[in-house]
Amino acid sequence: MLPFLLAQVLTLSGPLGDWAAEIGRLTGSPVVILRLQNGEPPNAEPHRRLIARYFTDTSFVEMFSAAQAMSINPKDPIAKFQYVLINNQLAPRDTADVEGLVAHELGHLWIKAQGFSTAQFVPGKTACLSVVTGDIVQHIVIRNELDRRQIQWRPAWIRGIEPALAQLEMDVDRSGDKVPVCQKLVQILLWVDIELGISSKDWPKRTRLLELMAIRFPEVATIAEPLCDGLRNAQLLNKQVHRATLVSVFGVLKKFAISQQE
Repeated sequence: MLPFLLAQVLTLSGPLGDWAAEIGRLTGSPVVILRLQNGEPPNAEPHRRLIARYFTDTSFVEMFSAAQAMSINPKDPIAKFQYVLINNQLAPRDTADVEGLVAHELGHLWIKAQGFSTAQFVPGKTACLSVVTGDIVQHIVIRNELDRRQIQWRPAWIRGIEPALAQLEMDVDRSGDKVPVCQKLVQILLWVDIELGISSKDWPKRTRLLELMAIRFPEVATIAEPLCDGLRNAQLLNKQVHRATLVSVFGVLKKFAISQQE
């Protein structure tokens, strides 16, 4: 099956449509939503030309293949677009859940449109380091902005992490297994998202998931908890604080990644 435009199956209207249009006005670059099949760039030009180079980078392909969605800002002097890429292999089929994915990725684009510092994506073995750094900080801002715009995101997000709980229930006795560094970094991100983003009232299984993560990835908890303490009251809408926080989080994760490779 060929890749196709998500607009053919999902029309951005209401708060999502307004937000996408606002981002386009702020940047002068329209937001294009693409739903990609089999991790391939789209056939339609200029989108194929602008996106194809990302899919020649192994690290990007690996991250996209493991994600439900990603947002990117290709640099092009002529055709300016910003993209939300939906991974059709992993994305939910429920329209409300897909809209939740799109809302989250619009948040990433909105942060950049506001002129906040972002973690620079550097292809290669350390690509996940910069991506996770950016996500840890930006997800806090995005959650607050979604709440401010009264965009419902928690139910869809919780449904999205239910499989992680089921997997941990099966893998809880494998704590001694060797795990790739990038996977551990993603677990740190998930821990911070859960700790700072949802309460037990939102999802009663929250505590159980954190308990299982601490057993399966004991070193993750030792990094994630102090990060949560430092981020809990950070004034991330202050651009200087935002940038300093990115630098600080990157330093913590880099040190952790190096320790895991020794």
